Amino acid sequence: MKLSQLLLYVLVFLPACLAAQAAPSPDDLVAKGFKRYSLESAVIEYNLSGSRAGRETLYFDHFGWRESLFSGFVCIPFGWQEEQSRQKTLLALIEFNLDLNEKKGTQMPNTQLLSQYQHATQKELYLADSLTLRSMGADFLGREKILGKKCLIFELKFLGTTLWIWDGIILKKKVHFAGESYLSEAISIRPGAKPDEAKFTIPEGIEMRYH
Repeated sequence: MKLSQLLLYVLVFLPACLAAQAAPSPDDLVAKGFKRYSLESAVIEYNLSGSRAGRETLYFDHFGWRESLFSGFVCIPFGWQEEQSRQKTLLALIEFNLDLNEKKGTQMPNTQLLSQYQHATQKELYLADSLTLRSMGADFLGREKILGKKCLIFELKFLGTTLWIWDGIILKKKVHFAGESYLSEAISIRPGAKPDEAKFTIPEGIEMRYH
């Protein structure tokens, strides 16, 4: 092996291989007792209204370590309309954001979850828990029931976003930010529903970028 090839392997490929080996799978995280949500699995449907009009469906199992959000909506931020079809998938600590119309996507570590996992002092790594949100400067506004579930309400003023959270799961989101104003609200929850494996699969033909 030439010196240049050896350096390329040591500097690029070896760290990537070691990182891949060290990255935990959803099964690993569950076996260690880590949870993103209190529910093991569920399917939740949302209605979108405002500058985004349409539907979203959230599928998860492994206590949230496998999760996909499918969004289909018409975007009308500045008076013109554009149909959007998106998939956002989390597999353990890796996040995929896909534009299903453009057949393009990105893959990257979820840095917030990765940091929480690496410095974990508890087993519940809720992205949307009160401690995490308060550390981000969120204001607690009170409580409200969504579909009979007791939610905590937090406002992130710098993002123009208000969240209604039940056991780490966002059931309602109001956004007024960057020219958009829309509401996403859960219209059905099926706790314990088992999503198909296909829901956590990256479709063929997607041009991926890696970060």
